[in-house]
This record gives sequence, C-alpha cells and structure tokens, in this order.
Amino acid sequence: MIGAILILMILVCGAILFYIVKAQSGEKLYIRKIAGLEAVEEAVGRATEMGRPILYVPGIADVDDIQTIASVVILSEVAKLAASYDTRTIVPTRMPLVFPLAEETVRNAYADAGKADAFREDDVRFLSDDQFA
Repeated sequence: MIGAILILMILVCGAILFYIVKAQSGEKLYIRKIAGLEAVEEAVGRATEMGRPILYVPGIADVDDIQTIASVVILSEVAKLAASYDTRTIVPTRMPLVFPLAEETVRNAYADAGKADAFREDDVRFLSDDQFA
C-alpha cells in the first residue's frame, strides 16, 4: 500500500516538475478557458450599455468558507472591470466579517482601475445575518 502511494507521489511530482521546466523554457502551454469567467466581461458590458449597476452577491457563507474567499477574488476583477466602464458595483453582504472584506476589495479595485473617486461607500451594504431582521 505504501509502495503504491510512493509511486503515485513520484509520478505526480514528476509531472509537475516536467510542466514547470516546459513553462520555463518558453514553450506555450494550453490552459482551458472557463466559460463562466469569460461571460463576466459580457455581463458587465451589457449592464454598462443598459446604464444599470452591477449587483454582486459574494454568497451567504462566512469568511472561513473557501467559496466566499473565491467569490471575493472574482469580485475584485468584476469591480475593476466595472470601474473601468464607469459602472456602479453594488455588493450586499449578510455576514459581518464579509462586509469589510468586500468593501476593501471594491475600494482597491476602483483604485487599481484609476477611478478611486468613483467608489461610493454605500454601494457595499451589510444587510443582516438574521432571516427576520
């Protein structure tokens, strides 16, 4: 059993090292596009054309959930793209710890796009974590 795991580990490490050397040599590697991420730019463009703000919900989980962390990373790119198009990005949150994280992410995205003055603090909103609030 240990021998099989050792062989599998050597194969995986060998494949990783092979592709690292291949990338460092300058050879072009194929990276498959993710269709959902490709559609984000189209959705932001459509909202801009219609003159509507973007509503981005980072999820209902707290900061300790990996899905929330991934969503905040995507929020950064969406907000940066929206800022470059002069489109508002409204972000409602339901968890108290996600609120400052989302606010700072959107603020930094607007600053990175060179539109720091276009950021409005009331666009990132804390709603409530209680169902009947």
